Amino acid sequence: MITKLVMGTAASSVVSLAAVRTGTIRAVGNNCHLLVQSRSTQHLAAIKQLRKVTNGGIVECKEALKKCNWDLDAAILHIRQLQQACELEVDAEKPLFGKIAVSKNLVGEEESVIVELNCNCDFITSSERFAQLSHSIRDSIQQAIRSKRIGVGHTSETGGVLPIDVETCNDVVLDTDDGTTVGQMLQRASAEYKRKIVLSNVLLFRRLLGFDYGGMYLHQKSRTAEGLIGTRLGLVSVTYEPGECTSHIRVSEQLERIAKCLAVQLVAVPLEPGQAGPEETKGRNTIMRLLLEQTWLQIDEIQPSVSGICKASSRVEAKLNSGTTVGKTFDGLRDALSARRLCVSSALCMRTTDKPIILQ
Repeated sequence: MITKLVMGTAASSVVSLAAVRTGTIRAVGNNCHLLVQSRSTQHLAAIKQLRKVTNGGIVECKEALKKCNWDLDAAILHIRQLQQACELEVDAEKPLFGKIAVSKNLVGEEESVIVELNCNCDFITSSERFAQLSHSIRDSIQQAIRSKRIGVGHTSETGGVLPIDVETCNDVVLDTDDGTTVGQMLQRASAEYKRKIVLSNVLLFRRLLGFDYGGMYLHQKSRTAEGLIGTRLGLVSVTYEPGECTSHIRVSEQLERIAKCLAVQLVAVPLEPGQAGPEETKGRNTIMRLLLEQTWLQIDEIQPSVSGICKASSRVEAKLNSGTTVGKTFDGLRDALSARRLCVSSALCMRTTDKPIILQ
């Protein structure tokens, strides 16, 4: 009886010990499984974050993280170095697409930068990220001009449109900690998209506050938080210097509406320098003359503004017709206001992938 009791106790101890060992093994196994799961989750999060920062592919980001022992900062630097070394060119045999980026209040600002970016892929140029890139570059160049890092000269007393050297703009350093330039930002974006993105045109629109009244039309316009973007731009500046007897007359709203209608006309009926005769100089005066000789495209839109100016100056209302030209309209308004100066002082017609036409 005693022997059975001892043997029973021993057997029970063995079972208990086995149970403890099994439980311990299971606990260790569970902990290992949780550790693997946690590490896998961390790796997936790192890949996701790296893709978000660099716009790289899943495989590319995973390999970079493995190479850098899953150090996210080191992996970002590694991919950036690969992107800067990536050589891409614009394919001349494929169509070129682009977008023009301007500020939300282009005609209301004293100075404003206009940029155009191009790429062989319409899908890329139509993306929100491309718009953000365009405005980021536009803002950086604007800041560089304001801080005198880009020197700008101008001969016109009333401002106007001035082309800015693209290579100079590519060297502008962004307001970032790593000292990235505009050119490097474009190279990085090109490597991310696997398509070359280029800065093709940079222009500065400058107006003399109190004398210049602007009008703008942007075709296929889309609005972002940073500004406006589109494919064709018409921009007109009308200069008005009142005479001594008419300085009290307020016609700014009418002049801005006329400038807006003329900006629409520039896009709808674009000027071509080649329209001038071969014996004429293809200078700015010739192109401006082509604009002034055009008849109005939107007479119904122009007439109320013309009538308002005539009424404000106590003159007989001038009636426009299908043969009334832009130049004759401004001549009549100048006489009605007894103005020292009332004219189209500058204008810009831009179509993506084409050379901008500047009139002034």
